[in-house]
Amino acid sequence: MNSGKSRLGGVIFIAGFVLLIGAMSVVFYLIDRGKPSNETAPYYEYYKDRSPERVYAVRGDKLMNLEQDPLVVGGELYFPFSFVKEHIDRNAFWDASAGRLIITTADEVSRFTPDSRAYTVNDAERRLASPIIEKGVTAYLPAGLVETLYGVSASFAEEYKLAVVDFPEDEKLVYTTPEGAALRFEPDIKSPIETALSAGQRLLGFGETDGFLRARTSEGLVGYVKAEETAFAEKIGRAAESPDKRPSYVPTGKINMVWDLIASKAASGDESRRAVLKNADVVSPTWFSFDGERLTGEIISIADKGYVDWAKANGCAVWGLISDNFDGAVAHAVLADSDRRKYVVDQLIALASELGLDGVNIDFEAVRAADADYFIQFLRELYPIARLNQLVVSVDTYVPAAHNLYYSRDRISEACDFIIIMGYDEYYAGSDTPGPVASIGFVEKGVADTLSEAPPEKVMLGVPYFTRIWKETEDAMGFVSLSSEAASSEETRRRFEQNGAVFTWHDSLGLYYATYDALEDGRKVTYEVWIEDARSLGEKLKIARERDLAGIAGWCANWLRTDGEREFVSLAGDFMDAYASE
Repeated sequence: MNSGKSRLGGVIFIAGFVLLIGAMSVVFYLIDRGKPSNETAPYYEYYKDRSPERVYAVRGDKLMNLEQDPLVVGGELYFPFSFVKEHIDRNAFWDASAGRLIITTADEVSRFTPDSRAYTVNDAERRLASPIIEKGVTAYLPAGLVETLYGVSASFAEEYKLAVVDFPEDEKLVYTTPEGAALRFEPDIKSPIETALSAGQRLLGFGETDGFLRARTSEGLVGYVKAEETAFAEKIGRAAESPDKRPSYVPTGKINMVWDLIASKAASGDESRRAVLKNADVVSPTWFSFDGERLTGEIISIADKGYVDWAKANGCAVWGLISDNFDGAVAHAVLADSDRRKYVVDQLIALASELGLDGVNIDFEAVRAADADYFIQFLRELYPIARLNQLVVSVDTYVPAAHNLYYSRDRISEACDFIIIMGYDEYYAGSDTPGPVASIGFVEKGVADTLSEAPPEKVMLGVPYFTRIWKETEDAMGFVSLSSEAASSEETRRRFEQNGAVFTWHDSLGLYYATYDALEDGRKVTYEVWIEDARSLGEKLKIARERDLAGIAGWCANWLRTDGEREFVSLAGDFMDAYASE
């Protein structure tokens, strides 16, 4: 009996001991589970997908996905041009063939050459602490230059090969930590330590996860620190953007402009043709084009100083028009070469000064899609210099359509004072069917589509002061050929009414329509017209008022041949003045 009791007691003892050991294990496990890991892991051993041979850029709490890595040359950090272009300034321009970097703002054009500390701002020479450099076919900008140009803060952590960048528009939440806090790779106290934090160390915070603050050190290390071990210090707000104020010399009222189609020097000096302009605020004579044979960018001028003096004496500003000769090859030659663009800008400024112009009107209608960026760059290089010389810059643009969207009206509006929609030629000389020059729906859509890219205070509506007469001729075989001619309003009405035509108003088009048949050389001929007159002009002016556009531009003075037609300019002016005062 005693031996049985002894064995039972031994079993109970062993079972109790096992339970005690198990309980102690659970306790030790729970204690260890709540104990932070002291293990550290080198940065590039933890992130095995990152190479210590590369330089990575960190913005906020993310690595940036860059086309090219930053470089460190002579201990100095350099950013690739692609970084600036994609993340800071879409208008930065690197001309690889010329080896030139061009940075433009509303007021300055800066030009940099690789390996040279000398650079220019609006042609005035300045010096850099470190030059830009060229590697392969791209440029690299020293971090100090990027900071100066764009207000971006940049630093380099040699130990981790991290380029840390903060943009002025980034909002920053700053926290501090006590002595002994640790930044871990993951939001878990068992995660290895990325780096130890010192007392009062400042971190940028990016929100909490499971009781941990996602944070970044000044060296660019991003990880997690226990939220209870941090204290909020301050919020650094986004830098306020400075709005681009309209210069004092740019008209602030509603503008009534008329283009003046001039084909020769003699016509510029013909005083008899100027009376039509008296009721306009601005006149834009077609004075400047390019030498289309040598393609050097040399401007050919048929301007007349007496014309400018007369216009100003009658209270009319003058914006000289320059065209690309309506030739894509000329546009390419002028726009695609950095030296030629500058040459054109220099000539325009010189001509404006010599003639006393108030502005320039850019009428580049033959720009090819491949040259669209060069066109924008031309405007961006012209605009600051024009502002410096108190010259208004206006740019003529087509009604937006699928085939011309590359003109990028949003970018054009950033590099000029006014965009002028050429709200006509809905049907033009080359059309294969007859139709109106500018139906109301065509104009409404053109304005709406332009305003989706550009602000109304920078948009003017170009309206037709001409009409188009269509002629359909049937030959002996029954085939019909189509031709057309531009004509003035009163001449058109007189001609159609003399042939028995009746004009009928079409609300859907905002135009009068008329047609008549005739026999010419034994063949049946049909004439049609959608006439542009005072009533149709009034409908277009209503759109300008409803959309609060900056003004009206009429094409063109040459079609205003009678007192009645010249009243179109007065009608537009009165309308502009009336709604400007509303």
